[in-house]
Amino acid sequence: MRCARPDLAFTVSMLSKFSVAPTTEHLAAATYVLRYLRNMLDLAIQYNPQDSDSDLPIGYTDSDFAGDPDDRKSTSGYVFNLGGGAISWQARKQPLVAFSTLEAEYIGASDAAKEAIWIGSLYARILHGQNQYKHAEDCPYCLRSEHDDSWTPEPQ
Repeated sequence: MRCARPDLAFTVSMLSKFSVAPTTEHLAAATYVLRYLRNMLDLAIQYNPQDSDSDLPIGYTDSDFAGDPDDRKSTSGYVFNLGGGAISWQARKQPLVAFSTLEAEYIGASDAAKEAIWIGSLYARILHGQNQYKHAEDCPYCLRSEHDDSWTPEPQ
């Protein structure tokens, strides 16, 4: 589920909360998930660079506000696509209680930004052969501005 079926990640994590003392409603939901799996065996992430709008990873994020009625915690998630398919995703309950919709969105966007920075770094290393301690002047994926003169190369 975590590596190949992002469509089930949130549902399975929600059902797992009730694995200690499941009710008939939880059994019905689990049965529905199994039926879904049986009917969607051929469903898979497909990557096709020709169908992609961009050769750069594109990310999306969203959050709800106090979506869990038990502890009032919000749920946030993100997905990053490349080549027409998802390359990284996460949906999870936030670790703290947000006081507003804006705060819940900010917490979710912060998690997505951390992932975006990591994906950008990985993408630059793969395409340009960089390591995390070396900067190339022509790297379009670095966070350094073209007009930033504060950067100095590390001694070799």
